Amino acid sequence: MSLLIESLYVRFVNCNEKLVDIFWITYSGQFLLYTTLRPRQFVDVNTYTNHIWIFKEKETGTTLMANNKPCFCGIENDYSSMTNFHHKKRYVIYISKPLVRKLRSICINYVCQQLKRCTDVKYLEIPVTLKREIIRKIHCQDATSHVTEKDQEVCEKNLIVEV
Repeated sequence: MSLLIESLYVRFVNCNEKLVDIFWITYSGQFLLYTTLRPRQFVDVNTYTNHIWIFKEKETGTTLMANNKPCFCGIENDYSSMTNFHHKKRYVIYISKPLVRKLRSICINYVCQQLKRCTDVKYLEIPVTLKREIIRKIHCQDATSHVTEKDQEVCEKNLIVEV
């Protein structure tokens, strides 16, 4: 079977309530930011059947799904079998959150919501690596608190409670 590289016309639709970054993966494997979509916004893209596209939530970097797949690759989709393929129909690709989030991510988000201050992390009986991750997430989420790097350092230095 030979792969025929053809132009492909798609519409990427952000079905999320958050900003989405759209990346084209170059032939050398680099992620090039193509555009950022606002919630419910779309962009029409003229691409090729051998191009790979990745979608990430801007705020968290979470990889999003393209028609329920972790990336969009025209080769994986059999557009040539569609009757309108040669008429250059624009195909709609819906960008959405993964149906299942990782348990670790769910737990960290929950802990972050429950803590009153980042210094409270030291009282948790969890590994230090998780404490650091929680502190970073709290500081990233709380942009209005004007937390300085020094504040974050203090939190990280006091991760362990002396008994």
